[in-house]
Amino acid sequence: MNKNNAKSNKKAETIGLIIFLLIGIGLLLGATASFAHSNNFLKNGVQTEAVILDINTGHGSENSTDAIFIEYEANGEKRTKTIFMSLGDIKIGDSIPIRYLKDDPDSIIYDNNLFSAFYILLFTGIAVVLFSASRGIYLLIKSRKISK
Repeated sequence: MNKNNAKSNKKAETIGLIIFLLIGIGLLLGATASFAHSNNFLKNGVQTEAVILDINTGHGSENSTDAIFIEYEANGEKRTKTIFMSLGDIKIGDSIPIRYLKDDPDSIIYDNNLFSAFYILLFTGIAVVLFSASRGIYLLIKSRKISK
């Protein structure tokens, strides 16, 4: 391999690592925003039960998202809303736990998955950042050995 080709490969690897590291940092920032969102519902949300009115099953794989039409009572009023998620073996007429914000009763969250997005983003972000950092350290050590 000639010198120019090696420099080009090193530059491409470095740029790739930086992009991967930025993606990891973005995931961690997303985890922070998700935590704040979920924590807002935990602290300021009102817990209630929503009744499943209808389910429009997603087409495709077994794990596809469903459009679930629900009815719940918030601030003394009946409200209907559509949520998109995969809930497994629920049927029309079943109840699911939700939280809504007292100041904004149309803003709801499925209570059983309150922090799930936070954990997914957090652990994925940590894994990507650790991989990027360890790969970067490896390449740095490798380049110093080669230059000696």
